[in-house]
Amino acid sequence: MKQLLEYNHYTVVVIPSPPAKVIPPKPVPAATSANEENAIVSSLPSSEFSPETFTVGVTDVAFNPINAIFGRLLKAPGGHIVTLAYWQQKETVSHDEIPYFYSL
Repeated sequence: MKQLLEYNHYTVVVIPSPPAKVIPPKPVPAATSANEENAIVSSLPSSEFSPETFTVGVTDVAFNPINAIFGRLLKAPGGHIVTLAYWQQKETVSHDEIPYFYSL
């Protein structure tokens, strides 16, 4: 994300975000068998796994990512226009397609 915004001549600021709040698990009811106990323990959320998150921002206060994507204002390093799927990191290559509002 940072490289894409810097390629489009924005000054990017990245700061680490605080970890998400962990909700304490509900009390586990008494299990009647070992299989039920294993099923209950495996369904509990893991509090030791907390992904590392960051807040990404640009110093241009007029920048709006929605307008930049759908207005086709951002370019990928390969020269293609940035699509929504590329921005959301669902695709590794930005496919420069004809927008839906252009008629053939």
